[in-house]
Amino acid sequence: MTWYAAHIVLYTKFLDGIQNTFHVWENIVLINAETAGKAFTIADTKGEAEATSSLNSSYTYDNRPAVWVYAGVRKLNEYLEHFDSEEQKPGRMEEYGTEVTYSSFILHDEDALQKFLGNRDVSVLYEGFDSEPS
Repeated sequence: MTWYAAHIVLYTKFLDGIQNTFHVWENIVLINAETAGKAFTIADTKGEAEATSSLNSSYTYDNRPAVWVYAGVRKLNEYLEHFDSEEQKPGRMEEYGTEVTYSSFILHDEDALQKFLGNRDVSVLYEGFDSEPS
């Protein structure tokens, strides 16, 4: 079995009014699978589940009712870290689907969203953090 880092992309779709920007999250999750194809399928299923979970909630973004839209798996990389023993594995590595990091940014229109999903050049506005590092 091989570990993969799957880049799962979701964005916020407003349920009211006009949408001029797209708030995008690229969640990087660890997947343990026999092949890259199986890892992609697992990541795809996880992304769909994350988006579906927002349909039954009162999710809002910028004080507007919204839902998560699953946009796809942007890329899948083999996780190159190797461990000599089970004791050297980080905390929850035995669980696939563990989110290890994410990026949050804004794309200014649907064309930019499509370019991003197609791995083409596009300008993004990365969102900052609410607190300063200590």
